[in-house]
This record gives sequence, C-alpha cells and structure tokens, in this order.
Amino acid sequence: MRLTVLPVILFPLLACQPEAPADAAETDTRPPEATACKPDSYAAFLGRPGSEVSLPEGTLYRVIGPGDMITMDQRAERVNFETDAAGIVRRIRCG
Repeated sequence: MRLTVLPVILFPLLACQPEAPADAAETDTRPPEATACKPDSYAAFLGRPGSEVSLPEGTLYRVIGPGDMITMDQRAERVNFETDAAGIVRRIRCG
C-alpha cells in the first residue's frame, strides 16, 4: 500500500514545477543589427539634459543619475545614458 500512495502524492507536486524561462536570444526574432547597442549613434545626447532622451519605440534604454538604484542585469541591446548631478548626460554605454 505504501508504494501506491507515494506516486499519488508526488505527481501533483511534479506537475506544479515552474517552466524554465525562455532564453531572450531564442525568442527575439529581430536581426542582430536591430538589437545591437550602438552608443556612438546617440552621441547627440551628450551634454543635454537626461529628460530630453527619447528613442524610437522598441529601443531599450534607461537614464541613470548619480546614486540611482539600477538592476545589475546586463542586456547587450540596452543603451544606458548616465547623467551627472545636474541631470546632464555625461556618458553613454551598453548594458
């Protein structure tokens, strides 16, 4: 009797296991050149207020000020605009 009860108890637990997350590279159907971060192409924002940063829809970016809390995930296609204390863009990098 014990052997038949064990599978009945374990089966529902196994059915509730979360799915493995899909790899972003596998699910992104855009060509590599469309997802590549090219910080030099945004050089026009250097020296301008971070509030003026506006990129085309679908472009992954963030404006980071001194002391801002940010996630540590690295996304090769994301453009980071780093500002100084006055809010002026001083550095543009990928990640």
